[in-house]
Amino acid sequence: MTEEPRRAGAPSLPGPLGRRMFLMGGLAATTSALLAACTSNTPSNTTSTGPTSGGGTGAGSTTQSVIESSPITSATTNPEGKMVKIGFSAPAADHGWMAAITANAKKIVGTLKDVEANFVDGTNDVNQQISQVETFINAKVDAIVLLPFDGAQMTDVARKATDAGIQVVNVDRIFSSPFAYRTYIGGDNYGMGVSAGTYIGQTLKDKGVQNPVIAEIQGIASLPLTQDRSKGFAEALKTYGFKVSNQVSAEFTADSGNSVTANLLQAALADFMDEGHFATHIRRMCKIYAARHDVLIEASRRRLDGLLDILPTGTGFHTVGRLAQGLAEQEVSAAAALRDISVSPIGRYCIEPVAWQGLVLGFSTIKPPEIAAGVETLAQVLEAMRHARRA
Repeated sequence: MTEEPRRAGAPSLPGPLGRRMFLMGGLAATTSALLAACTSNTPSNTTSTGPTSGGGTGAGSTTQSVIESSPITSATTNPEGKMVKIGFSAPAADHGWMAAITANAKKIVGTLKDVEANFVDGTNDVNQQISQVETFINAKVDAIVLLPFDGAQMTDVARKATDAGIQVVNVDRIFSSPFAYRTYIGGDNYGMGVSAGTYIGQTLKDKGVQNPVIAEIQGIASLPLTQDRSKGFAEALKTYGFKVSNQVSAEFTADSGNSVTANLLQAALADFMDEGHFATHIRRMCKIYAARHDVLIEASRRRLDGLLDILPTGTGFHTVGRLAQGLAEQEVSAAAALRDISVSPIGRYCIEPVAWQGLVLGFSTIKPPEIAAGVETLAQVLEAMRHARRA
């Protein structure tokens, strides 16, 4: 954040005496409160590193924040004891970051005896926020701290406030004109995008991923800060030879974010199928399952002959086997479980009783060496049970 330098025709700074001189002390305190929400608890007139604005941190990212204010930074320098009136307006506190800004500002203002702050209800209605600022202007407040829902749409009324001699502090979502504010507080949004793109690009590179499909879920796409983040993100990805494949706007709310993300995932799945990747996956997995099935059949012929007759299958992830005469499926299932072998009685899957005892065996998720070892263990269980019955 940097204080906007004076321009020709811009509103003049307060005079050196009286209440206007004291005003800068109140603004500095309010600025510190806002930075406590945006970055950290670092005192003013320092450079601090902390979480990026908009909620959350980019991997390896930093946000540089500098407060430049008048030498008069303490309310105790006001000999006349006059109150400084500050109006505060922000969007609805419908997520943690926005709520933290308001909460921290209220906390700091509560410690200043000579500052009277009016915190109006947060709103995502631009017209209502414009009305709030006009109310502040009519009340002749000394300063307005404004985090606009939409910087471009709030520019005219903010300019109206500065023209009236009110000090306007523009937070995060910047106005279209520098003449609409005296001080701007914001993060390095382009840098946030670069940090995110660098992290993703390097991670994919380290994992050997080629031609990745990368989707970007934005906040509010029309805002300049969002566009700066997207630009930094895209340019960082480009250095790795990657690009954003799909981009959607979440409108900065949890409900809309969940909705557009669900649609994005559905679209990605549809593309995955349309481009033949799903069919390729099915063919590859069918070969793997067939190989595991064949290992099960071959191992059972060697070790389960006369104990369990496993029936080959050309589909599915399971097969069935008939137990030898005298072996009960419930007892076999329980005994196998004691040896960490999972086989189910076939009767569990039948509406009506069947004429023979049998087991259901799964093979799709088990690697070939484990299948062979499992068949050996099951053979030992069956041999022990048959031997016990004969004894």
